[in-house]
Amino acid sequence: MVQGGAKTGGKLFMMGKEAAAEDAHVQSGTFLVNFKLSYVSFDSGITHSFISSEHAKTLEFSGHKVIRDDVEIPYGKSIKYSKLYKGIPIVIKDVMFSVDLIDFPVGGFEVILGMDWLVMNRAHTDCY
Repeated sequence: MVQGGAKTGGKLFMMGKEAAAEDAHVQSGTFLVNFKLSYVSFDSGITHSFISSEHAKTLEFSGHKVIRDDVEIPYGKSIKYSKLYKGIPIVIKDVMFSVDLIDFPVGGFEVILGMDWLVMNRAHTDCY
């Protein structure tokens, strides 16, 4: 992704639970991520999927891929990240899916599923 001449790896809008509850683009709930209950947001307004750095520590991942990239946050700023957890299981309505999660200090949610996951799984969201 190119923003103002600088290449960025994704876009993330930081939003708290209260604001997310009022936004039609954001759906949320509690689901199993890596076989542990996690508060998950589905956000069609972001490009990638994220896991909060604090929550990632509790899920005991067996490994991660070290990457160096940027994610764009509001106000045109970008922040570097370096951990990507690939193929993490997530269970929704008794169906297991796989998700790649970027370790990032997000607040409000433990996991945020973005357009990468929604498109890969041909997900449809119904806000009504």
